[in-house]
Amino acid sequence: MIRRAPLLVLTAVATVIALAGCAPDDPDPAAIDAWHSETAVSAEDGGDVVAVLTGVIPRGVRLADGVQVSTDFDAPVRISGAEFSCFGEGTMTLSISTIGGEGDSTSTAFASDPFACADSPHTLPADDILVDGRSISSLEAAGGENDRAGAWVLAVHGTEE
Repeated sequence: MIRRAPLLVLTAVATVIALAGCAPDDPDPAAIDAWHSETAVSAEDGGDVVAVLTGVIPRGVRLADGVQVSTDFDAPVRISGAEFSCFGEGTMTLSISTIGGEGDSTSTAFASDPFACADSPHTLPADDILVDGRSISSLEAAGGENDRAGAWVLAVHGTEE
């Protein structure tokens, strides 16, 4: 019975080591920063882009705990859609919240299914973000539920009213 204990311990240690090897490595932080800067700048070049929101996040950030990035518009904006991009080979989930424009206090909330970052950019129709195509005065976004450290960029398309 005494000889069996070391065998059980060795089996447990080998299992932990094997499982640790299954977790994907985080990408190089310099590569994340370079992608983030380049993607944010190119997103701003779109003709009807009214806002670009971005974030850099560590692995495993829960959407509810993530850093919210927001923008307030000088005038109400009618959103025509958005593009979401995230860095790397992993997956990431996006949440977007809006507040209506010009006295409309209606708020909306959108949470995506996980996006495959390698397939970026992902197009989001306005109907996924807004209720009844209303104009908005502010927008807030966060990325999370990511399986690796990474970054995200949300380019919001629309027109000022």
